[in-house]
Amino acid sequence: MSIEEHKTWGPQVEAVDLVRKNSHGEISFNLSVDYLDMRIGGGKLNRLPIMGPSGAGKSTLLNLLSCISFPLSPNAKVTWRFPDGYKCSWGNHGPGREILLQLRKKYFGYAFQTASLQPHLTIKENLTYGLENSGVPKKMAVDKAFESLVSVFGGDEARAKDMMGRYETEVSGGERQRISLLQAFIRDPCVLFADEPTGSLDKVTRGDVMGLLQDWLAEKPEERLLFWVTHHESDPKDNNANRRLYVGDGTANWQKMGAKDWTTVDGIKEAGL
Repeated sequence: MSIEEHKTWGPQVEAVDLVRKNSHGEISFNLSVDYLDMRIGGGKLNRLPIMGPSGAGKSTLLNLLSCISFPLSPNAKVTWRFPDGYKCSWGNHGPGREILLQLRKKYFGYAFQTASLQPHLTIKENLTYGLENSGVPKKMAVDKAFESLVSVFGGDEARAKDMMGRYETEVSGGERQRISLLQAFIRDPCVLFADEPTGSLDKVTRGDVMGLLQDWLAEKPEERLLFWVTHHESDPKDNNANRRLYVGDGTANWQKMGAKDWTTVDGIKEAGL
């Protein structure tokens, strides 16, 4: 479904207060967000790096947005709007089973630093089981998996065919990460959440993996969003993102890249969106 040019969509977060305590009952971590508007989709901005110091809550925020974890505070609210017009909200009890299934089957894709391939399945089976569970016929699922691998490996059909029959332990770290990304977006989600997808890779392989994500966004720039946690300071510039979410000092803020450094701004309008 096409959408109006620059029509924004995405998540909003309200009154979230996440607290973690140690074994002595002392607060070891706190992330408090009064209001955060991240309706950035629609063509003007479709990629948003989440950055900040280690342990500040970057992955916690990503998990909250992606409905992996739910807010605990009683007044908390997470709202999502999608490019096809679908809208849903939930609080500290989560969205309910029907909405959760809808989000995970149709709208959300997940990729993590540690590739989430099942070791007892071949690469082909890792790529096709999600499609088959969604009702895609087996042959069509296999064809799509093969075509995706061909694309990822530069049109090399022989390499893709060989890769289909391998297991996770029989591929390199860079290959594993690329295949994990394919697994994340082979069902054509409109939002991809990536938690340090290049954190353990060398510079060249990191560029290859981020290139896959860039290509994925370019296919449907108005109908796809990428949220990714990264500790690489060059990632925003390298991936054409001059806005970021900075998580630190117990909260999350919008920042835009100025002439020399990042500047904290109040909301997406002040960020120039």
